[in-house]
Amino acid sequence: MLNQSLFKGEGIIIKKFNLHLLYNKLIKINPAWIFTTIIFYLVAVFIICYLVDIINIFELRHTFENLWCPFAKTNMQPLWAALLLDNSITQVVQLITLAGIFYFAHIISKKLYYQLSWKKAAMFWGILSVAAMLMFLEEKFNIRFILNATVIAFANVEEYDPTGVALRSTVELLYYTVLGFIPLYALFRFGRPVWEHSKTRYFILFGYFMYGYAAIASASRYIYDWYTIAGGKLLSITENYTPEELVYFETEDRPMEYWIMDLIIEEPVELLGGAGLLTAVLIYCRYIENIILPNSCKKTGKNT
Repeated sequence: MLNQSLFKGEGIIIKKFNLHLLYNKLIKINPAWIFTTIIFYLVAVFIICYLVDIINIFELRHTFENLWCPFAKTNMQPLWAALLLDNSITQVVQLITLAGIFYFAHIISKKLYYQLSWKKAAMFWGILSVAAMLMFLEEKFNIRFILNATVIAFANVEEYDPTGVALRSTVELLYYTVLGFIPLYALFRFGRPVWEHSKTRYFILFGYFMYGYAAIASASRYIYDWYTIAGGKLLSITENYTPEELVYFETEDRPMEYWIMDLIIEEPVELLGGAGLLTAVLIYCRYIENIILPNSCKKTGKNT
């Protein structure tokens, strides 16, 4: 029993060591590279989709028409849908950014609390790590859709009749209000020490703004069906620049105009929000590890 307990204890130590070893390696990455890489990725997606879906360069539409995208579970035409749908490469990148926010915010929160006794800053990053985990779960499993289906089934109404639409909008507004309250509470209640670090502050503001827009837009999209109306405006502009008829993409319940807003606008905005917050937490981690902790160790006479 003693040896088994000892073995288990050693296993836990090794796991913790590996976790922090990975952390120490990753914080050496320049945060600006991560943010810039995601910007370039989105620019590349838009340029490629413009060349293929709009102007049909080298008649590539026909090439992609018969190709199957295993992630998005659809064919590759139109290309913008395949690259931005659920389970597409764009969503995978966003999930990675959210996992990164959770990982770094969780570790720096513990360091701030136990090594520096910066309790407010620790609480900010700790709560933000919880928010990142909840956003990850929402992005991966569409929890709001499950809530919507449950409420509509309980109310015994049709999903897309006026009562059903009102219920969906109400549920999503309440859901996003609760989800959005968590990071806002962290910022206003515990964020002052973090806010004072200007480089971190700018990226936190950027990330909050992007996710805030995406949440408000998504939660209100059924009100007057404004997603479809706005998408129609964008589609009419796009059609002026295409030499032939666009490949139409729709689902059983939503037209192409809706998906233009949901995919081409909302998904990149969410990814930018994740990039902003991941950059913010990495900047703050490097600030603590490279400046604050070494100086703290010097003052207390401890080795780093």
